[in-house]
Amino acid sequence: MRRYINLIKALYFIELLRLAKKRLTWSEISGKLGESPAALSRYMHGHVVPSGNKMDRLIAMLEDVIDFEREILERIRYDTKTGFIDNQKLITDVKFLDLVAKRVATKYSGKIDVVLSPAADGIPFATLVANYIDCNLGIIKDYKETAVHKYVEGLIYSEDGGVRPLYLPRSLIRKGYRALIVDDVIRTGATHKAIVDMLSKVKARVEAISVLIVIGEAWRSRIEDVSVDYLAYIP
Repeated sequence: MRRYINLIKALYFIELLRLAKKRLTWSEISGKLGESPAALSRYMHGHVVPSGNKMDRLIAMLEDVIDFEREILERIRYDTKTGFIDNQKLITDVKFLDLVAKRVATKYSGKIDVVLSPAADGIPFATLVANYIDCNLGIIKDYKETAVHKYVEGLIYSEDGGVRPLYLPRSLIRKGYRALIVDDVIRTGATHKAIVDMLSKVKARVEAISVLIVIGEAWRSRIEDVSVDYLAYIP
């Protein structure tokens, strides 16, 4: 497992360099990382990769150079008056999602038994994350499939007093499973809190929630006992 995680991390490092190179010159990247342009070029082309601690340090600096929040916000349109978000450019940019999925996988590989995602816009990102973590993906829907007979069920309580059901096929979750919820956006946190409660019914648990964007602060009062990792914040 350690060798596999290191491989994913090396691929992530190379792709970070490639994205940085689209924004900056080798001289600019060299000045920020303290590595020669020649060395950086060798890294980017996969001829050699830095050792573990050095790679971790370079990855952290590259993440600052790239500014994931900027990359994400440039791929969406948010209407502050209506609160509507157009995220189609983001959730269809598979190459960028693949990069971020590697970032998530390097953090959670070996710690997660299943990735869960509420339908539907978070599914492309969640699929990539599950692939790199090397685990199954469970899609949580608001309706039952005819051919599936056993479900873990939950309820979403909206701020206007409405109630909506959620269903996860029982075969995808077991007692003791550690789950990572992956989604594109958190706004109120109602759906994600419902998923946390669903898993507790079968004595499984949500280790963390990983999303691309959080909007506002309302979700914080609902999700208090589970860490939420996000890359972009919209007030």
